Amino acid sequence: MKKLVWHLFIKTSYLTLTANTNIMRVKSIFWSMLSIGVIVFQFFSCKNHADINLEEEKGKILELHHLERQYHLNKMAEELVGLQTDDFTSISAGEIYKPTRTEGIAMFSDYFSAVDFESWDDITEPVIKFSDDFTVAYVTVKKNVVIRFKDGNGKDTTESTEFAWVSIYKKVNNLWKMDLIASTNKARSS
Repeated sequence: MKKLVWHLFIKTSYLTLTANTNIMRVKSIFWSMLSIGVIVFQFFSCKNHADINLEEEKGKILELHHLERQYHLNKMAEELVGLQTDDFTSISAGEIYKPTRTEGIAMFSDYFSAVDFESWDDITEPVIKFSDDFTVAYVTVKKNVVIRFKDGNGKDTTESTEFAWVSIYKKVNNLWKMDLIASTNKARSS
């Protein structure tokens, strides 16, 4: 009987040791695979900034900046709103607006039909900066806008306004889109 108990003790100890060894192997393999997975994820999730041409990206942003001017001067509301993200925000006159595309087009169409632009020009060179991952960019600029319109009495009026302006762009499907505009202004009537 003593032999049988001893034999069972040895067998159970061996199985326990084997099971513990296998568990330790499984744990070791698990942690190794997890570590490799994290390294692979980090490798593929990081952009190689060496592949990004800073001047080319600045050129794309500057092109959008110039399109904004062209679309204002030519009163092209749909095209102007087409430069914006679906979640576009505008901050001006102490208010925050999040217009839908339809609301944005209607707003610009109304504005464009009420005014004629004499100028919509940069006073300073636009300054363009990018986020570290090159998915967000912003442009700061001072701008002078001169418009003609009929006042409440039907009299032709010219208004010159100087803006300090920031446009924030976001990469959407590998294309830059305007995500936010914020501006302050100094009005000067002529």
